[in-house]
Amino acid sequence: MKTTLLSLTSRSTLCAVLGVLVSVTPLGTMPALAQEGDAAVLEEIVVTALRRGKQDLLDVPLAVTAFDGDWIENRGFTSLNDFIELAPGVSNAELVPGLHQIQMRGISAGVGENNVGYYLDEVPFAYIFQNNVPDLRSFDLERVEILRGPQSTLYGAGAIAGVVRTITRDPVLDAIEFKGDFSVSSIDGGGNNWEGNVAINVPIVQDRLALRAVYIQEDHSGWIDQTVLGKDDANETDLKNFRIKLLGQVNDKLSISAMAWGSRLDTFSSSSAFGDGTNNEAAETPSSFDYDVYNLTINYAGDKMDLVSSTSYMAVDTRLVFDIIFGFTLDSSFDPETFTQEVRL
Repeated sequence: MKTTLLSLTSRSTLCAVLGVLVSVTPLGTMPALAQEGDAAVLEEIVVTALRRGKQDLLDVPLAVTAFDGDWIENRGFTSLNDFIELAPGVSNAELVPGLHQIQMRGISAGVGENNVGYYLDEVPFAYIFQNNVPDLRSFDLERVEILRGPQSTLYGAGAIAGVVRTITRDPVLDAIEFKGDFSVSSIDGGGNNWEGNVAINVPIVQDRLALRAVYIQEDHSGWIDQTVLGKDDANETDLKNFRIKLLGQVNDKLSISAMAWGSRLDTFSSSSAFGDGTNNEAAETPSSFDYDVYNLTINYAGDKMDLVSSTSYMAVDTRLVFDIIFGFTLDSSFDPETFTQEVRL
C-alpha cells in the first residue's frame, strides 16, 4: 500500500520532464537498458499493432508509440489523460468528466463518428454519430499502443486519424498475484480526494485456467461553487470500475479468453466555471456514464497461420443535464448497444 500526496504544481512539473524524455526517445517509450560489457543494450519492445500477433516494435513499419504498463504505474499515472499527450501528434480534450475526445495529427471530429479508433483489448468503442470515448483508467495494463493514422486498412473507417489500443494484462496460469495502491490528495479551493486500486490473479487449474480481477474506485471532491443554488464544491465525481478476465489454455495451440469490463461514473454538477471557480447555473446539472462490455476471444496458433475470433457486446447508458438559461434544462441521454464479430486469419 502506498500513500501519495501530489500537488498540481508537482504533477505538472513531472509531466513536463517526462515529455522531454519521450521527445528524445525514438520509440516514444521509456525503455529499460541492460548492460552487456561496456555497451548498453535496448530491451525488446513487443507490440501487436499490425494484428499479426506479437512483433518487435523495431520491425513494425508504422508510426507507433508504446507505453509499458509498469512504466505507467511507476510514475503514478491513473488515467490515460495523464500520459497520452506524451505521444507525438496526440492531444486529448476532456469535454466533461468521463467523456474524452482524442485528436491525432490535427484531425478531430466535432460532430459525427470518431476519426480515432479506440480499443480495449479486442473490443472497439464505436458508436454511430458519436465521437466521445470513456477513460479506461491505467491500472494493471500490459501496455498502451498509439498508432498515428491513417489506419483504416487495419482498423476500418473510424481510424482515419489513428488508433489508441489499451491492452490489459492476461491472467497468469501458474502463480497467485496480488497488488494494490491507495492515494490521497487535495484540491485548492475544494476538498480531499482518494483513489484505490486492487488486482488479484488466481490460477484455477494449474497451467490451464486462471482468473484475473481488477477493481478501481475514486472519489474526487468538487471545486466549483454554484452561487445561485448556494452550493459549494458542487462538481464532485465518483467512479467505480471493474475488470474480470478468464484465460483458458486448452492446449499448446488453442487458447480462449473471456473478459467483462464495467464502469460507473457519476458527476453531480458540470465543470463549467468562471475564473474565480464559480458559475451561475440555476438548476442541478448531474451526469452519469455507465458501460458494460463483454468479450470472448479465441486464438488458434497453427503451423503456417493463426486464427483469431473476437466476439464483443457493449451496452452504454449515459445522461447529461445542461442548464440552458435561467434554470431551464436540457436532458440528453444516449444508450446504444453494439455487437461486434471479427475473424482474422
